[in-house]
Amino acid sequence: MPAATSELSERIRQAAAHPARRDLRGCAPCKDRMLAKMKAGLLIKARCLLLPWGMPVRLEALGRGFDALGYDTEIIKRNGSSDWHTRAAKYIRRWKPQFVVTWQRFWGPKGLEVERAARENGSLLVVTDHGVWPHYQSAMFDPCGENAASTLAFRFRSMADTQVGAAAIERGRELLAEMTATLEARAREGEADLAAIGMEGHPLAARAPGSFALVALQRRDKVLDLDAAAEYRNHSTLARDLIAAAARAGQFLAIKKHPQGKPLEVRHKGPNHIVLDEKTRNGDRNNRLFAWLVSRCSHLITVNSTTWTLAVALGKPVACLGRGWYSGNGVVAECASPAEAVKIPTMDLALARDFLALMLARQVHKDDLEDPVKVRAVLGRIYPGVEVPGLSPEAEAATVRNGGERATAPTVEGINIAHVGRYRFAASQVPDGANVLDLGCGSGYGAFILASLSTAAAVRAVDVDARAVAYARKHYPHPQVRHGTLTGSLLLGADARYDMIVCLETIEHIEDDVRALTEIARVLRPGGRLVMSTPNGKVRKRVNRFHHRHYTPETLGELIEGSGLRVVDRRSQKNRRTETVVPGVAGRYLVYVAEKRG
Repeated sequence: MPAATSELSERIRQAAAHPARRDLRGCAPCKDRMLAKMKAGLLIKARCLLLPWGMPVRLEALGRGFDALGYDTEIIKRNGSSDWHTRAAKYIRRWKPQFVVTWQRFWGPKGLEVERAARENGSLLVVTDHGVWPHYQSAMFDPCGENAASTLAFRFRSMADTQVGAAAIERGRELLAEMTATLEARAREGEADLAAIGMEGHPLAARAPGSFALVALQRRDKVLDLDAAAEYRNHSTLARDLIAAAARAGQFLAIKKHPQGKPLEVRHKGPNHIVLDEKTRNGDRNNRLFAWLVSRCSHLITVNSTTWTLAVALGKPVACLGRGWYSGNGVVAECASPAEAVKIPTMDLALARDFLALMLARQVHKDDLEDPVKVRAVLGRIYPGVEVPGLSPEAEAATVRNGGERATAPTVEGINIAHVGRYRFAASQVPDGANVLDLGCGSGYGAFILASLSTAAAVRAVDVDARAVAYARKHYPHPQVRHGTLTGSLLLGADARYDMIVCLETIEHIEDDVRALTEIARVLRPGGRLVMSTPNGKVRKRVNRFHHRHYTPETLGELIEGSGLRVVDRRSQKNRRTETVVPGVAGRYLVYVAEKRG
């Protein structure tokens, strides 16, 4: 086993075997376990305390991420006991952990006692909550707490002016572009099939775009109670007040209740309003319906629902009647009354999008919470300048290699010659001044080659693995290259966006290859080119655990042409020790060139 892989595996093994993964029951046993771990050499660099009184599965996964970074991570659970806060405060005062991590807020007087102990002893607070996008599938990180208590509230402009803040916004803009593309696609799907979203023959479908305001109500919970005025916590009262204000202003309202909220005690239909189908539930239908509604409304009205982020992503103004992350930043129109909210607000959408980008840069997908590289990156964004233990460069490269499926080296000279040869060939196909997409950029050497050996105006390098993208940014920067992380949906942006797309040794990793080719064809300009390579299924018949399938020369051509592209050149490489790409399909790697018909 290579040393780097061995180091990472040993870290993870130690993390799984940690005695501290058990619940802390008292100071004496805690001290005994700490001393035992010190003698065993398991106490590495720093301590972290986790308080999982909300979303314990996620926080325990995050604990494994801290463990893999070399932290000694302790977990204190409530387990129905009344002294959990006392145990937590004692632990903080005795061991002074670098980080104290919890979910949403340090709720109530007992939680505030723990927070006070952490601040007095110099521990850094990390408060997690549901992320922005996708909302329930990710976690956002903040030093203070979510919504109105967040460090984002009232401080965005000063944060954005810092070097770290500007870099985080730039990273978040890439995520925001993907979020916008996904929402636009959902809106198009809804418009194409109104019956599927329950709007066929609906009065709203007959209204012109921009002729109604959309009211998004959220369910009643602790957050709503803390961040909203008392008169806006009752949905029915709020709906009645908004309907009355809309009638006075001559505005029409579409009122959408939360899928899990209680029925509204208002008339379903009126001259100035309509309440949307109360049977709507979470899921794809609800997602498409909401994107369609936002795309057609004049503006969004809400209290502090995260739906404001969807409106901003789609370029719609937002009128808010509560407080939240946005408070005091001029990001949305913070309204004092329903009469103010029903009018189309004036707001700086560019500022709002940058604020949203910064939020996106602070989140981690729930499946990546135990990934030490991603945990370290997000901690660096919320606590810039604070030293966080990290993996060695060799161990970091091992996580990017993905079991050997990605080529990694800090310079192109260290990359296998066959990989370099395919990208050299692709660079020879790039038209002058082209806008190029490297789809599945991996560790980034390929985009660097494309930009260095061609006259491309810009190269966009994207991958689904954020670790690989981070590695690419670090080791292969180039003024013409912009790196980004794709979501699993593989939405690539606006129609006819690229003059050329390079997709090398990637298509075999994508489960829905037909959808991927359709998306590639959509974003290629008429006359644009695709260069695609993949193992030759006639030569390399064994499919490994990382690949969904292999293609023969015939099936690869059928896949490409089935998307509406036309294959214009069929080439191959003999083997891994060969750089040259030659005509014919007898080699171990197929390399096809296709064009989009004009």
